[in-house]
Parts: sequence; structure tokens; C-alpha cells
Amino acid sequence: MNGMKPEEKSRDAIAYKWLSYAIVFAFAYYWLFTLAVIFLPKTTHSIAPRQKVVYNAFVRQNWQLFTFTQVYVRELSFVLRDNTGQRQTDTIALVKYIVNEKRKYAPFNNYEDALDALIHRYMYGLEMGLAENKRVLKKQYPGQPDSFYVVQSCLLAENDRRQREYIDNLINFGKYVLRQQHIDTAGKAFQLVQVHRYIFPRKPEFFMAGDSLAAPIFFSTYKSW
Repeated sequence: MNGMKPEEKSRDAIAYKWLSYAIVFAFAYYWLFTLAVIFLPKTTHSIAPRQKVVYNAFVRQNWQLFTFTQVYVRELSFVLRDNTGQRQTDTIALVKYIVNEKRKYAPFNNYEDALDALIHRYMYGLEMGLAENKRVLKKQYPGQPDSFYVVQSCLLAENDRRQREYIDNLINFGKYVLRQQHIDTAGKAFQLVQVHRYIFPRKPEFFMAGDSLAAPIFFSTYKSW
């Protein structure tokens, strides 16, 4: 004979009922945020900033189907200029160099893969600093064209110690690539350029001259060796 009392059965039924509700709620929450990441033009972080911690902890996916919709790719270039004629002589695509190296040494490309992750971390860190610079500038100088905020945020980054660390590491990588490719740097100055190239049909909020799908993120002042 079952020794469980009627009130115990009742409590268990209520507990199972609320547990079912919690599971359904969590499932609905999970898929609503996942679908929002895929289909909404804005990120869920900007739509629901107070839930960012919860979203990152419990809902974030690593599957390709559920990653953030990629609207642009990062491009990093090292531009060389002749000091005498002020003419650009070489443009080295640094991200493309890493991709080619990873393919060249696959599947034994752990070094190249780690280097790729490190460079993208520096690029991302620089982007976050630039975004904060632009936010402050827009508050101080409202109503200016976006080109003003881009130029001024780059100058602020070059004079900020933390952001300068990202820039210096990216510049050192550019110099490393130049050595690997045996490119002559005598009598030349260099500039580091980071660009977001948007994936059609998405377009950036502002444009580079002659290219409606690319947005300048950072460009350093020219420096001599």
C-alpha cells in the first residue's frame, strides 16, 4: 500500500506543474532570443541591454546556425608610402595573409590559428575603444558629419595608452608580414588601416570614397621607420 499522504501528492503535483512552466518559459526565452539574433536588424544586446549577462551566460550559441548574423568582415591593411614623392607604393592585406597561412599549413596550423585569434582580439579591442571615443565625441560635438568623428576618434586612440597597445601590436604584426614577404621599406613611411567591408545587401552608415560597401574604422597617421 502506498504510504504517501494525499497532501504530499498534492505538493508534488504543484511542484511538477511549476517546473513544467519554468521549462516552457526557459525554452520560449531561449528561442525568442536566438531568433532575434538571426532576424532582427539590431543586436539583442542593444534591444535588451539589461538581459545581456543572462543572455551571454545561458542562451549564447556556438552553432553556425545560431551565431550573430555577420554583416561585415574585418580587413586590416599596412600601407607604405614613398617619403619623397608621397606616393603609396605597397598595400599589404594582413588578415588575408593570415588566412593564406592557415590554408598553407593546414591541418598542422595551430600556430597560425592562434596568431589569427590574437590579431582579431587586438582588432576587436581597438574597435571597442574607437566606439567609445565616438560616443564621447558625439556628446561633446553633436551634429558633426560622421567623417569628423572617425578622424577624431582615430587621433584619440593614438594618444590613449590602452588603445595604443592594440595599435602597436597590430603595427608590429604588419612589420612582421613585411619581413616575411621581403618587402623593401627603405625611404618609406607606413600607415595602419582597419576597415569593415559589409556583406551585400547590408551597407554601412558612412562610406569610403568610391566604395559603398566599406566603412573606415581606423587609420593611423603615417610614421617613418
